[in-house]
Amino acid sequence: MSINNERRSVTLWHLNGCLATFYEIDDTTHKKVPTETVCFINKVYLGFKRVDTFTISPPAIPYLRHLSSLQLQNNNLTTIPEEIWRLTSLEQLDLGSNQLRQLSPSVGCLINLRTLLIHNNNITTLPSQLGRLKKLELLDVTNNQLSCLPCEILGMKLKNLWLDNNQFIPYETGVIKTPTIPSLRSLCMQMVGLLCAEDEEVRCMIEDMPSVIKEEILVNEELIPKCHICESSVFHDGLLYIKSDQQRNIPYEYRACKHTCLINIIKSA
Repeated sequence: MSINNERRSVTLWHLNGCLATFYEIDDTTHKKVPTETVCFINKVYLGFKRVDTFTISPPAIPYLRHLSSLQLQNNNLTTIPEEIWRLTSLEQLDLGSNQLRQLSPSVGCLINLRTLLIHNNNITTLPSQLGRLKKLELLDVTNNQLSCLPCEILGMKLKNLWLDNNQFIPYETGVIKTPTIPSLRSLCMQMVGLLCAEDEEVRCMIEDMPSVIKEEILVNEELIPKCHICESSVFHDGLLYIKSDQQRNIPYEYRACKHTCLINIIKSA
């Protein structure tokens, strides 16, 4: 955090090129004063800038999709704007040494990513959507609070996977993380979610439901978690089973859409 009750923010925008403007924000008066603007071509370097908040101007997104590298390491960031996941040309993303607690499932949209650095944060779980990053070669999650990894990582062709200094608990036998029988809400969410995926009329009906339910069901179909057995979309919290791999003794989380699939995951352990 910056001194003198001030916070430092930076906004990425576009005007005849990629620009980043830094601001000092007074916590007392809430006054926002621009202090510096820098220009980039296709690689944006904003590391070691004492930044507390990072934003991207939404109208600039179409003009920033050529960016290949975004480096935000060694700042004070606690959140990442959703706009970042629309920069689909990114090949390198460095979010290391910040104060992040989670990584959005939307990271799965960055299908051209080759390097993802999220070391030295406070991240407790990784999204299964990481498995969509088929070009990813280096993943650094060292020095976080991870207790297990999504099993989708096992199917990735990573050249380097750095895992040290996390909270991994090896299991000699598998452990069911959630109740073996899904709740009524989970069953309903699964049924409605599958119907929405197949029927446009049902999707229109969901628009009148509470926003919390809509957010869980009306999402990007490509980002919906998949069942490890039948590969059906999973619209509820999932039936989760954790088991450790034999080589590195790292626990991995397997997701099932229904009880039958959970049983099959356990049998294959």
